[in-house]
Order: sequence, then C-alpha cells, then structure tokens
Amino acid sequence: MEPPARACSCGSPASDSEVEAGSSLRSPPKPERSRKRPAGLDRAAPESPPSPRGGKRPRKGEGGDVPPSDGDRLFAQKCRELRGFIRPLEELLEGLRRGRYDRGLSSFQQSVAMDRLQRIIGVLQKPEMG
Repeated sequence: MEPPARACSCGSPASDSEVEAGSSLRSPPKPERSRKRPAGLDRAAPESPPSPRGGKRPRKGEGGDVPPSDGDRLFAQKCRELRGFIRPLEELLEGLRRGRYDRGLSSFQQSVAMDRLQRIIGVLQKPEMG
C-alpha cells in the first residue's frame, strides 16, 4: 500500500521524492552556488571590437546605403521639435541654481528638480544616448 500523498501549504501534492522520503518533508539543503568562475576561466572570451556608438548596435537606417524609414524620419522630426524646449529648461535649471525658488521648494525638492532637469536636457541634446 502506498503512503498517501502530502500537500504543501499551497495545497499542491508533494513531489514523488518527498513522498518516498517518508518522515522528512523538506529536501536536504542545497550547497550554495559561488559566483566565482571555475579555475582556469579567469580570462574572458575574446570579444568583437567595441562599436563607436558605445556598445549599441547600429540602427538599420545608418550606413548611407539605405534610405531612412518613416519611423526614422518621424524620430528626427520629433527630436527637432523637442530641441526647442532645451533653452526654457536650461533657464529653469539656472533659476533653481541661483535660488530663485528657495521660498516655494525645500532644498531636497530643489535637488531632485535640478537632477531631473539635467537628465531631461541631456536626453534632448543627445537623444541617441537616452
């Protein structure tokens, strides 16, 4: 006669190995895995030379032989439109730096606002990096 299948706290039956183990409900602890590489594999495999774009793959439209797609043209147009916001955002950032908003914002809020404005301006100036 087989022992009855046990259920865990979630309600599913125990695995066959647990049923065969008899009195032990828990499996023995597994040895911890080390993140270190085995001996002799200290060197990384040779990689292809890094691309000039900082590790990103070149886009399909780049290379000059293929005309840009509609998506590429739309992206370029949006980038041109958004560049118009760089100057007002830089003025706002400069006002924060000079203390123009000291009364309305805590120092923490000013710090967060400056950080976010700098990040937004950076993406608007170099959209390929963002």
